[in-house]
Amino acid sequence: MHDNWLKMYEFAQKYYWQHKDLEIKIKYVTEEGIKLGMWISNQRKKYKNGKLSHQQIEMLNSIGMIWKVEKQTWDEMYSLAENYYRYYHNLKISKNFITKNGYEYDQDGLRLGLWIFEQRKTYKKNKISKERIEKLNKIGMIWEANKDAWQKMYELAAKYYEKHKNLKIPIHFKTKDGFTYDAEGIKLGIWIGNQRQIYNSYKDENRRQQTLSSRQIYLLNDIGMIWDASIDYDKYWNEMYNLAQKYYYHYKKLDIPIGFRTKDGVVYDKKGYKLGKWIQSQRRSFKAITNPTYAKTVEPLSRQKQEKLEKIGMIWNIYDYKWYHNYEIVKKYYMIHGNLEVTPTFRTKDGKTYDEAGLNIYNWLSQQRQAYKHNKRRKLSEEQISLLNEINMIWDVPKSRGNTWTKFYSLAEKYYNHHHNLDIKTKFKTKNGYEHDEEGEKLGAWIKKQRYNYKNGILTDEQIKLLNNIEMIWRKMPARAKNEKFKNVEIDKGETYRELVAKINLLRIMGLPLIIDNKPNPIIYMTDSELKKNLNISIEDLIYNFYSEEKSEEVKQTIKQEKTLSKRLIK
Repeated sequence: MHDNWLKMYEFAQKYYWQHKDLEIKIKYVTEEGIKLGMWISNQRKKYKNGKLSHQQIEMLNSIGMIWKVEKQTWDEMYSLAENYYRYYHNLKISKNFITKNGYEYDQDGLRLGLWIFEQRKTYKKNKISKERIEKLNKIGMIWEANKDAWQKMYELAAKYYEKHKNLKIPIHFKTKDGFTYDAEGIKLGIWIGNQRQIYNSYKDENRRQQTLSSRQIYLLNDIGMIWDASIDYDKYWNEMYNLAQKYYYHYKKLDIPIGFRTKDGVVYDKKGYKLGKWIQSQRRSFKAITNPTYAKTVEPLSRQKQEKLEKIGMIWNIYDYKWYHNYEIVKKYYMIHGNLEVTPTFRTKDGKTYDEAGLNIYNWLSQQRQAYKHNKRRKLSEEQISLLNEINMIWDVPKSRGNTWTKFYSLAEKYYNHHHNLDIKTKFKTKNGYEHDEEGEKLGAWIKKQRYNYKNGILTDEQIKLLNNIEMIWRKMPARAKNEKFKNVEIDKGETYRELVAKINLLRIMGLPLIIDNKPNPIIYMTDSELKKNLNISIEDLIYNFYSEEKSEEVKQTIKQEKTLSKRLIK
């Protein structure tokens, strides 16, 4: 697909978004001087001759391309409009309405809505005959659709005035009945703002009346219209500030989520005012003080308003605020663990304990590396780089098998969090970490390999530590015990006979059970270092003491039974 075709497609897509159709005349030229009408016509020819790819056809279909343009007679379209009027008793037809019978939508039909729109255009240009005007008037033609829409909006404004005795409507006010706020309602506040803007845009009365008639001005004045925008905006600003103040007094901060809505400033209400977005707009106004780009579209925030917001904890640079907040969490993790080698799924709020709603340290560190190397928009400051270096930030992470190890460890961690153990069968495959999936990763085989690597000293101390955190079973016992008492117990054939006998004897001496919940006592699994740490004895000493001590006949008989049991367990 050529770059030039894609460029032209983007212009067509832009037209569709603006006009909701692709009804473009062949002579149509965009503001940029692009002959879009000619290009659309050429696409139809190429489609007819089979020169468009399947992808190009699909892309054009997605923006309402009409491949076959048929010219219908005026009388045929009027007949459809007449049917619409008989059925609905009006001619308020959407521009996108398509029909075959005149009153039911049918995407394979004729564009009746567009035809009605074209009749209004020819009427304004005085290019339609009196006979056709009379025929359309008989079926309720609305020649100036905008005036009808204006009247509806005015009626809502009049209801607001009747209820509140003023027309000081907040810019974000929406309503269905005219006086009650409704998040899903009509944007009455914006409409009032638009009328004010039209009025103030034209000092020349003749030019003003082209868009806002003297009658419309009279009607708005009759319900207390405030033409000075600053008076109305200041009232709205103070109303929103009062909500922000209540939020701050309750939560002791002004870090408000962008989607937060409220009616009282404290409790979220989906039908409430958009306090989160308002706070964001104040940040933009603050930036407009020093940034010319923002000043073009946003009025700079006054010093008085700036000081009022700062009194309730306003955070002007939310990015920096969140960066330093997250850095403190990462720093705490570093102070505890002595490194920044964290698993991809670990989340925390305090740098120590796992919290599903907390910061994903692994992702955050990746973002810092990206900002350090490539990101021009969010470039790290010298201070931020220095702070990260203080906690031994690794800027270059080699793309090696370490990434594969981390990926499998992440799956093992999910298995552990779900099943509360790491007793994974060798043939276990998974995609999400805890459910078997034949097309998934071979997690069971990976766990087995870690045991092999551990036994042969291949794993790093950090990897051993991470696996111990999720209760890795280093000595898996696959052979089933033949003794009925141990039918659910699995013993590793690699466990030496002498070591196993010595451990069983140790349990007898300590008065501890061999089986706990149908599984061998954890002491059976202990490595040499674990025995030293927990029981202050090595495997070598354990075996030596067992075979060298003097034993009574009763003890010898017990040991004989233990040896027999050990032989059964390791077969």
